[in-house]
Amino acid sequence: MGRGRNRGAVMNLRHDRVSPLSPTREFRHRRMATVLWSVVLMLLLSGSPSCVFAAHPVSVTRTLVYVAHDRVDVTIEVFLEDLYLFHNLRPDETDYLDTATIRRGMELHREFVATRFLIQDAEGLIRQSDNPPKVTADVPDDGVSLAELMAHKLTFEMQYSFDAPPEFLTFEQRFTDADGVLPSEMQLQVRPQNADETISKALVPHSPETIRFDWTSPPLSKDASQQERERWATQQQEATLGITSYSSVYSFLYIEDHEVRHEILIPLLTLEQSLPLDREQTDFLTVSEQDTFRPLIEKFFALGNPVEVDGVRPAPIVERCDFYGVDFLDLAQLTERKPVAMSSARVGIILTYPLVAAPRNIRLTWDRFNKALWTINMVVFSEDADFRKTLSRIGSNNVFEWNSPNDSSVTQERVPAPVVAELPKLPTIRLPVLTLILLATVLASVLRLYRGLFSRTAMWITMCLMCGAAVVWGFDAGSLTMRWGSPQEISDDEARQVVTKLLSNVYDAFRFRGEDEVYDALAVSTSGDLLQDLYLQIQQSLRMTEQGGAVARVKQVDVIETDRKAVIPKGDSPPSGYAFTCLCRWNISGTVEHWGHIHERINQFQASFLAEPVPVRQKTATSSMRYWKLTGMNIVDSKRVHFETRLRNLTSSR
Repeated sequence: MGRGRNRGAVMNLRHDRVSPLSPTREFRHRRMATVLWSVVLMLLLSGSPSCVFAAHPVSVTRTLVYVAHDRVDVTIEVFLEDLYLFHNLRPDETDYLDTATIRRGMELHREFVATRFLIQDAEGLIRQSDNPPKVTADVPDDGVSLAELMAHKLTFEMQYSFDAPPEFLTFEQRFTDADGVLPSEMQLQVRPQNADETISKALVPHSPETIRFDWTSPPLSKDASQQERERWATQQQEATLGITSYSSVYSFLYIEDHEVRHEILIPLLTLEQSLPLDREQTDFLTVSEQDTFRPLIEKFFALGNPVEVDGVRPAPIVERCDFYGVDFLDLAQLTERKPVAMSSARVGIILTYPLVAAPRNIRLTWDRFNKALWTINMVVFSEDADFRKTLSRIGSNNVFEWNSPNDSSVTQERVPAPVVAELPKLPTIRLPVLTLILLATVLASVLRLYRGLFSRTAMWITMCLMCGAAVVWGFDAGSLTMRWGSPQEISDDEARQVVTKLLSNVYDAFRFRGEDEVYDALAVSTSGDLLQDLYLQIQQSLRMTEQGGAVARVKQVDVIETDRKAVIPKGDSPPSGYAFTCLCRWNISGTVEHWGHIHERINQFQASFLAEPVPVRQKTATSSMRYWKLTGMNIVDSKRVHFETRLRNLTSSR
């Protein structure tokens, strides 16, 4: 190229001179139009051509990343214009950058690329390149005019070594000036060694993107069928427990009979747009800083995103607030206390709203948007359907409302029903009361005739005693009922039914979230000292330690076998004649559900129960009823027989 070109050459730029690195043809045209308009405007206003390219709007680069088992190869392609923009290169009087100036800019940009293109591993550590960037330049020997800077490119090559195949890599570019005024865009294309297709991302400064690499189930080839792609996508969903994006905000709303639960997973960088997190290190949040910011985060969400239940706004209870690294998949588990990387870490907060009755109407207003968060894809799990709902900050689109599909005009608590004791009756003899009194009178008169063996006083005493016996024992239709003999035992089948119902009631009591409600429900089927012991033992058995100590929801009680045993008297207070003991073995299916996935566990127990019919006086009755209750228990054995984690499938979208 000759150096005699004048400024008017700018107006003769052709689109085919623009490097094919531009993202799209439309973008190239728009970019060139901006340059041309800047040229005309600056010429008209100042007549100084050297100011033309200072108005250029954006820096565009392209980065190719090849990820192998033991290394990552990076190739960054930039326009020669970036050297002029970022390093303040001075053209000569004819608006040319000579070769020496360009070479100096290349060395400056070599360090610029090496320090401002970041690769972080799963721990958040910034990986260092094995070698300084290797530069390949397309630069004419006699320099380049400012008008032709976009027609030439530079290529920087780097390599990073890994001891093991990386599962997570976070990419970030900080290609901007010191004041952050000059915008830049990087077209990132990542290709794993075990895949034919690339993963494309658009990076803007200080907005990292995390990519997961599955070395056992690589992405499919271009020729894969739609069915194969859907199957592969399902496998990826299951492998990550549904959390496939590491820069998105997740919102899960659970609507249950006794609780509304809102779970929010938000990247630290997104949260920081609303709640500044002043920290010692730019790239990490220490454990002590996490402890400092946790109350602030809890308050931020407890006061925001209000939930109304049947027109009342209950105060939320912060159940958990945890910090997660990018490699932490099962968010229901307790996290390890360690520093987290700002580029990829997330905060998970669980807000619960306890209810005293099944809700009829739920209304949630999302008001925690910021300049980095304009829309939310919320997943709702309710009794009638599971679906997605998109909320945005535009207009009234930030409100979600749910109505119960059931007729809940009259809401009542579903307390477990007591087990009525329908007891076998003792052998009885029924005699007419008047007949007994007459016979007693005749007998007393006859005895009195024989030498005063029965005085008149004794006769009247006898008659009074008979009448008193009739009152005390009770009579029916003028008959005296006399019970005798021992109580008849209930059958083995009846005993099994009684124990099965009582066990079901006991576990059903733990549907309630409040301790008082659980105790009241347990009192329906247990009595005596066993009430508190049973509460503590069952609550402990339902607690999933591996899931952060969450108490599982009981889904099913299956009694496998029962074996009646002889009644064991309880010291000086022997049980009722109808009481029985039963050696029972049963399975409990329980689930803990958080973040759109379900942990299901089946435990098996074996215990000896003592069941008795306990009289309970009714408020509206003159006499007491008898209900079967558990009054004694001795756990013999317990073990886990099944455990699995699965995603909860959505049934619809709204």
